[in-house]
Amino acid sequence: MKSFIATADVHLGHKLYNFPELEKDFSDNFARICSVAITHQVDYLVVAGDLFDDNNPRPDIVAWVRLQSDRLKKEGIELVGLAGDHDMPINNASWCRVAGVKPVNEEDEFLGLDYYDYSRADWWKSLLEAGTHIDRTGCFGGVRWIFLHGQVPSLFRFVEAKKQLDFGPVPLLETFPNLQGVILGDIHTPLDGHLLCKDREVYIGYCGSPSVNDASEIAHEKQLIHVNRDGVLAKIPFHQERAFVKIPFQDAAAEAFSIEPYHQLYANAAYKPVFVVETDKVSMQNYGAKLRPLYDLGLVRRSDKSVKKKEDESTEQVNIRSELATESKMVDVLQKLCEEHDVGNEGYSLALSLLADNVDPTLLLDNFKLKKLTCPPLQELATSLPQT
Repeated sequence: MKSFIATADVHLGHKLYNFPELEKDFSDNFARICSVAITHQVDYLVVAGDLFDDNNPRPDIVAWVRLQSDRLKKEGIELVGLAGDHDMPINNASWCRVAGVKPVNEEDEFLGLDYYDYSRADWWKSLLEAGTHIDRTGCFGGVRWIFLHGQVPSLFRFVEAKKQLDFGPVPLLETFPNLQGVILGDIHTPLDGHLLCKDREVYIGYCGSPSVNDASEIAHEKQLIHVNRDGVLAKIPFHQERAFVKIPFQDAAAEAFSIEPYHQLYANAAYKPVFVVETDKVSMQNYGAKLRPLYDLGLVRRSDKSVKKKEDESTEQVNIRSELATESKMVDVLQKLCEEHDVGNEGYSLALSLLADNVDPTLLLDNFKLKKLTCPPLQELATSLPQT
């Protein structure tokens, strides 16, 4: 059996907060992953999608991957992978070859599928067609690991329809009798589970992203999946060189803020930390000067937690189109508009009748145009509705 380290969602080229230092961190993290693969003397480094942050990576980023690929090859390690939704090639052109990444399907024990619309019924067929492992019996007996880029409801609560992977109706172990597991990309949090197939379970899990891609991921654990030549799966912690720190800076927390604890922790850090300051306009006006020393200590990103309030609380601003499903509120708003602008009984009756009929928004538009109402608010309503 072959040994490998698996990762996903590396997102090379991601311009986090538009700090050049953070974009470089993504590249440095990939080089560190390659170093881990060399240290563990594995046969493969596998990327389960989104190696790049977009499908047209800059030449310098492609050259960086090629440099790392060559470094791995000198140690007898192949860099293999598949495309995710971020770096899915345009017109099926392959960035893999250019960057020195071999398609995962060229390796005997692996099978993978570039990012796919999994709401289509033929995704399973496409997975089988992607392989080069069929022997004379038509069985994928040599496949031990499947790599995909999608979302599994049993592992992650919120899934997109086009990314939802449903293994229930597919003959997984009948097709892959020696399968050991399914390794996934797309969800940035490491997650683990099992697929129950007949009388045994196979592993399924997410590598998670090795980098912090936004503030919501600061607390996420980072890891790599390691499978040795005996087929034993383990996790390798992957630590960030740069600290990411959330700082609450609102109301009492802003008043009590002191730079001293952060100075003690990070004054001598090799990498300037990223401070994500959760604040609001009022707190910044009253206490913002306290934050100035942070800019010398690290990279500061403000996260505005302000609640937008109407300037005039006595006047309610209503987006008519967004309120189509709230009939009672629509009636009140239209009644007020009709009274204020004196459109007469005809206009008011028309508005109410259309709402009462619960007709399609496009029919509402047609009726308003047919009546040629002169009331400006109703004209605005008509033009705000969807065009046919």
